[in-house]
Amino acid sequence: MEKPSFIVDCMLGRLARWLRIMGFDAEYFNDIDDDLLIEKALCENRILLTRDTGIKIPPDVGSIFIKDDHWFYQVRQVLMSLPEKFPLKPFRRCILCNVETAPVSREDVEGQAPPYVYSTQKNFSKCPACGKIYWEATHSERMKESLKLMVEGTGFEIEGEEFTG
Repeated sequence: MEKPSFIVDCMLGRLARWLRIMGFDAEYFNDIDDDLLIEKALCENRILLTRDTGIKIPPDVGSIFIKDDHWFYQVRQVLMSLPEKFPLKPFRRCILCNVETAPVSREDVEGQAPPYVYSTQKNFSKCPACGKIYWEATHSERMKESLKLMVEGTGFEIEGEEFTG
């Protein structure tokens, strides 16, 4: 089984963001018709994540009904629902547009990164789609701790939790 990809309904934006942080391909639309959401899930072989009790999901569409209101437990539910476990590779996707980021040199982000960040950081990555620049910020340690807690007891391991800019 290959690593699953997801399509996330409009009620679960924070879940989509954390799945992306963990390295999952997680498409998210804040305004999409249920029929189109289901069609995209089917055509792109994505697991549909929803909290919508009124959505009519055909049996040939993989889906997970998310029970909890809090993103932390939503992530754990998704991980526990996956039949196959594999190493998670965090910090390698754009949290805004879901595209894999690529390492770039400091010189490539000069004038684009904030001056203090540019002067204090040496590793950067950039989204080739939207141009967002990433670096290991001060909140990275908190994110790493959250990741460790989320995967604890799920059978997943975090591989290379360092920033890969």
